[in-house]
Amino acid sequence: MTVAGSKNGVISVAAHRGDAKTLLAFDVLGEDARKGLAGFTIRVRPEGLPAYYLLNDLRFKHPEQHAREAAEPDDSTMNAPIRKFRWLHVPGLDHQGLDPKFGRYTYTVTPRYFDDDHRLRVLDPGLSVDVDVELAPFTIKNLKIGFTRGFVQSQAFSRHFGKEALLRPKGDELLFDTSAVAGRSDERGDYTFDDEYRWSGYTARQRIFEILDEVRRDDELKHDVFAYDLNEPGVMKALISLGGRVRIILDDADLHHDEIKLKSEDRFEAEFKSTVGADAIKRGNFGRYAHHKVFIGRRRERRVRFSLVRQTFQLPGYM
Repeated sequence: MTVAGSKNGVISVAAHRGDAKTLLAFDVLGEDARKGLAGFTIRVRPEGLPAYYLLNDLRFKHPEQHAREAAEPDDSTMNAPIRKFRWLHVPGLDHQGLDPKFGRYTYTVTPRYFDDDHRLRVLDPGLSVDVDVELAPFTIKNLKIGFTRGFVQSQAFSRHFGKEALLRPKGDELLFDTSAVAGRSDERGDYTFDDEYRWSGYTARQRIFEILDEVRRDDELKHDVFAYDLNEPGVMKALISLGGRVRIILDDADLHHDEIKLKSEDRFEAEFKSTVGADAIKRGNFGRYAHHKVFIGRRRERRVRFSLVRQTFQLPGYM
C-alpha cells in the first residue's frame, strides 16, 4: 500500500491507497487549530471529471442555522463536515455510478470551525490541503485483491437502488436472467439485477469472474471450488458450464441446507448433478464458523494457476 501526504500550518493529510479505494487520515497541528473544530470537508476531483464533495450520513439538525452552500445537499461534507479523523472513499459509493474511473484523484481536505455561537463558519479555502492519489485496483505482479463495496443494508445501496430494491425476481426460478430489470430509482432510473450485484460485489466480484472466465477459455485448466454461500445465477451458470472440469465442495450447514424447504444450494446441487454428474459435487461444513470461498484453477493436477480465498461478508451478487 502506498501513502501520499501533504500539510500546511493547520492540518496534515495522509492518503493510503488501497484496492480501488483511498483511506484518508487527518491530523490537526497545534492547540490553537483545534479550538472550535467542527470537522472536515472533503472534495474529490477525479482527473478529467467534475469534482464533488463526499457525503456524510450525520448532518446538522437545523442546517439553516449554519453556513451552507445552497447548491450542495445537507449531507454533503460542504454543509455537514465529517467528525472523524479518517474517512474511506470508495468511488461509486455515492457518485460516479457502477464503473467509476480509475487514475489520478485529487482530495482537497479543509478543516471547518464553529463560531462562538456554535454555528458552522463559512469554508476558508486558505486552510485546505490537496493530496494526489493514483486510485486503481490493487495489483502486484500476479497478485490481485478484491473487496465488496458495502453491506446491502447500507444507505448508499438505498440511495442507488431504493429502499424496496428486489435482489431476485418474484418466484423461485434458480438460474434467472440477471439482465432483467429489477427496479427503478430516482438515482439510477431503471436498473437490472446485475447492476445491483456489480455494485455490491465491486472488485471482489470482478476477481471471481476473472477466474471463471480464465478457466472457461483454457480447456487444459480444471477448477476446484469450496463455496459457503452459492446464490448468484451468473456464478452458478458458469460452474455448470464448465462440466467435468469442475469439482465442488458445497456447504451444507443449516443456513444452506434443508431437505424440506430447499435452499438455493440444495437446488444448485440437484441441477449440477443432473447436468454434470454426482461425483463432481460433495456437501459438507466446518465444525465451527467459516465464510470462505476458495477458487483454484489447476493445470495437470499439480500446478495451481490462481486462487481466491476469502470473503468478509455475504452480499447478493457475491457467490
